[in-house]
Amino acid sequence: MDQQDEFQAEESAAAETSLAAGLVDRQIEGIVDRLAARSTPAHGGRHSREGLDREEREIKDNVLRMGSLVAEQILAALASLESHDTEAATAV
Repeated sequence: MDQQDEFQAEESAAAETSLAAGLVDRQIEGIVDRLAARSTPAHGGRHSREGLDREEREIKDNVLRMGSLVAEQILAALASLESHDTEAATAV
């Protein structure tokens, strides 16, 4: 692979990383917005237990989903290191 190909591969990987980061940012903003919209207290200024439990489950699910994405990226990084694949390593 010549220098031009390497440069194009790095640019492509940087663009993919930027897109993925933007997607995660939008997902987090959406979650925060939805939680903020529901934060209007019920029952005289107190949240209901059911509402709090639901929000806790949603947060837990989202954290697990994000953790899964991180785990996939770590596995992809390890695979690229083991195979000495610089393009795959830059894409991660």
